Amino acid sequence: MHTPQAKFLVLTPDDAMGEFFRDIDRTVPADAPWPDAVPLLGDIAARHGVAFGEVAQ
Repeated sequence: MHTPQAKFLVLTPDDAMGEFFRDIDRTVPADAPWPDAVPLLGDIAARHGVAFGEVAQ
């Protein structure tokens, strides 16, 4: 992933992370305000078995 806001490289043994990020790209509009994006990201994370230690505020 490489944008002005985030730059990182992730290596995984399968395509699970790729599918996760494709789901984000398909689901969350690029211009979505953060308060609108957070619930969508939570739904996506749940679909992919991603869990968070704390609830985002």
